[in-house]
Amino acid sequence: MKKKIFIFITFITIIIIVAILNIDNINSWRFEYRIRKYGQPINIETGLINNEFFGISSNNSNSTKTREGINEAINYASENNIEYIKLEKGTYLIDSSLLYQGYRRSILLKSNLTFDLNGSTIILEENSYSSYGVISIWNCENVVICNGTLIGDRELHNYIGSTTHEWGMGIDIRGSKNIKITNLQIKKMTGDGIYISERNDNTEYVSISNCNISNNRRQGITIITGKRIDIFQNEIHDIEGIAPRIGIDLEPNEVNQTIEDVNIYENKLYTFASLKAIELHNNIYRIKIYANELYGKIMIYDSRENVDVYNNNITDGGVYAIILDKYIETHEMKNVTIENNYLKNSKIALNRSENVKVISNNIEDGNIAIINSDVELIGNTIVNTGELPLEYAILYRDTENKKIFKENNIVQGIFDQIEKIEKT
Repeated sequence: MKKKIFIFITFITIIIIVAILNIDNINSWRFEYRIRKYGQPINIETGLINNEFFGISSNNSNSTKTREGINEAINYASENNIEYIKLEKGTYLIDSSLLYQGYRRSILLKSNLTFDLNGSTIILEENSYSSYGVISIWNCENVVICNGTLIGDRELHNYIGSTTHEWGMGIDIRGSKNIKITNLQIKKMTGDGIYISERNDNTEYVSISNCNISNNRRQGITIITGKRIDIFQNEIHDIEGIAPRIGIDLEPNEVNQTIEDVNIYENKLYTFASLKAIELHNNIYRIKIYANELYGKIMIYDSRENVDVYNNNITDGGVYAIILDKYIETHEMKNVTIENNYLKNSKIALNRSENVKVISNNIEDGNIAIINSDVELIGNTIVNTGELPLEYAILYRDTENKKIFKENNIVQGIFDQIEKIEKT
């Protein structure tokens, strides 16, 4: 009996060894068999992914196999120097069960690749993970994602446990360079539409354009750290659920993180639970915000330098450059320019700012509030058509300040009403 068991074990061992030694041959045979059965994995001329070859479903089913198949196609393209791939047009249900570097992920992109959704919709299957990434670009270079829709699981998500579940991202970019995101709809994430940060390296040269980002639970776009980022011609709206609930938030997490050279222009931003369209925090340099249509506030908090806000159309909000009380001793704000904006039912508010220029803004039913700031005020027009709120009288009681302001700016309505209040 013992001899038979020994022979059996030896036989199985030999089979395993042979299999290991020939694993490449076995895989090669399987690969060739799949080609004979389904055709080429990717059409070299068109970049079209062969769904049958990779076991991908385009009819909103088979979430795990579909996610695995899309990643296999991406890996195949990378290994064979194919720089453009696109999905067959359809609806792709994917899960987020892939554990990658300690995080739950779905689709992982590779360097030197354009991933064209070809008008398709990718839907994330409902889950209970506190964080996920529908598409992740980590430590990559030269990547494009375009032409489709990403839908998160916000409405069906299982918010189990004590965590906030605010880290479900549509596109998660970390430690990458030369990234282009264009012509996408990104919506219903438990966290942010697009998230940009570092991972082993900083993120640089990112372009986000012609996207509609909406109905996410936390943010539209978040930048934690990065350089040379352009955000333009997007529509970002209906952000509510869990704080901060902002359209575009630039906010380093650590004291050694910075955000530099960001251009935000020609976007339309509206409907935020926080009433904040754009917010800037800490260690932020050379930011330009221009030619946007905004419904809400631009908030410039705490420590930064060289922020230009110009040629924007702002309704029901305004531009605020403020150092919060808790940062008075450690933070400073320098070289902010607010120029040639049209503000409706909005205000410009400055507190503890240095070398600020407020030039040629047209304010209708609003005001300019200045506290402990070094400000140049030239060529602004303020027209108030309704009743004067009490705050105007409080902000402009200083006679010298009023005189200087009236000499260099056009005011209709405000000071006459203030003088009447002061006389009474």
